[in-house]
Amino acid sequence: MNSVKIARTEGIEVVVPLVYSLSPVHTDEFYAQKTREMIERLKPDRVMIKDSIGLLTVDRTRTLVPVVKKLIGQLPFEMHSHCTTGLAPLCCLESVKLGVDTIHTCFLSSGERFFPSLDRNMSRNLRRLGYSPKIDDQAVENDIRPFPLCGQARRETDRSPRGIRRFSIRPPGARRND
Repeated sequence: MNSVKIARTEGIEVVVPLVYSLSPVHTDEFYAQKTREMIERLKPDRVMIKDSIGLLTVDRTRTLVPVVKKLIGQLPFEMHSHCTTGLAPLCCLESVKLGVDTIHTCFLSSGERFFPSLDRNMSRNLRRLGYSPKIDDQAVENDIRPFPLCGQARRETDRSPRGIRRFSIRPPGARRND
């Protein structure tokens, strides 16, 4: 809670994630209780469902998002889901239909394997569903061109102890786990 106070003092917007997990404990009631506690104790500026494992399904999105949305009221609501199982794009699209304001995406160079959904695909799909995403498509096209070269250089030099090639592009100052 001290970090929230410090962040606010520095003018930083506080986003509190509800980290999704798949277990008998992680029910809608569990997330409802955690949401109530978070709102009461931390008073966030934004709330996010964070599916960092990539196990969220469309059916689970349909039950979880409304529970959280009802409790956070008008607070901005975000979805962050990784494509581990390939369902993240569908979960993100469904979450927008259910009241999520912001979905997290990535650019083409990082791919759609364990990363969030591709920004170009999501913006096209949202438009097809009748939404108007706030994204500069031309900037996305321009921004992705230099990154494949950076990625290629990194892939050639950055190897894990097991010989698995790693590839990640993070903005300057981003934490490793983001």
